Amino acid sequence: MNRSRMTYLFCLDELRNFSEDIKKRFSDNSKYSVIIAHNKEEFIRNIARKGEHKCCRIALIESHNNDTEPETTRQLIKEIRKTSPHTAIILLVLPQVKIEEPGDEIKYDVDAYMPLNINTILRVHNNVKKLISEFNLQILRRKRSFSFWILLIFLLASVIFAVIAYFRLPIYF
Repeated sequence: MNRSRMTYLFCLDELRNFSEDIKKRFSDNSKYSVIIAHNKEEFIRNIARKGEHKCCRIALIESHNNDTEPETTRQLIKEIRKTSPHTAIILLVLPQVKIEEPGDEIKYDVDAYMPLNINTILRVHNNVKKLISEFNLQILRRKRSFSFWILLIFLLASVIFAVIAYFRLPIYF
């Protein structure tokens, strides 16, 4: 039986714009745990406190000050990566900020950019589903790789056993 994994959504919503909509969208408590923080210190503490790393963890950061202080956003992302390197990061930016420039995702080390508009919650939902699928595919690849190595070791042991038996007991071959 395939048990459903918990997905932790950490929201940094300093202006309290989208956090309630996110809670409504991800209201299933058996699949999602939405943790909302209204300042950066509390946000980092929440990410560090939830130490379970065998679950999907996604950080939603509302960056309302991209033009004035982009360095604070970069510092926050670096802290998240240092605290929990496998946490996916979705950055919500103002619509007037250009996010189509190539290399922005590499520059900020985030998984997705989204403009803050009417469709933000739907886009967040779609991106969260995509990130959960990627996380589950990584788990599947690890399990497949482990099974392959077990099979390879078993075959190698069988061949070694057959060769030893051939030389020790040639009467049976």
